[in-house]
Amino acid sequence: MLTLNIFLSILLVCAQSGNSVILDRNQLKKWLSNYLTSNIFDLSSRQITFISNDTFNGLTHLVTLSLYDNKLTTLDANLFKGLHRLQSLRLDQNKISSLPSTIFDEMSQLVGLDLHNNLISQLDVNLFKMVTRLQIWICLTTC
Repeated sequence: MLTLNIFLSILLVCAQSGNSVILDRNQLKKWLSNYLTSNIFDLSSRQITFISNDTFNGLTHLVTLSLYDNKLTTLDANLFKGLHRLQSLRLDQNKISSLPSTIFDEMSQLVGLDLHNNLISQLDVNLFKMVTRLQIWICLTTC
């Protein structure tokens, strides 16, 4: 059975290579709707270099998101918009050099954030202003 993680990995590879994927007149929407209520989403170790800011739209029940061990360098300020229930976010082992100051503004439930093994050298003072329960693991240099 094709899992959502494998399916999204295929879509990301197609998008990164400039190919088009047309998903018309099929049962995909019904199939995907089963996963929209999932609370764990794992896209780790997939060689992902870019994630569009609407990738996680509709995943309102998401509690855990793992994006570790990829090749992400930048993240859009609206990437996690709408993920109000997110409690755990793994961004470790990427190549992220900075984070937009508003990227975590809608994540008041966030408890765990892993940023180690990135290229972050400084953080904006307002980065965590809306996140009050957070326990952070950050290395400002490669650990």
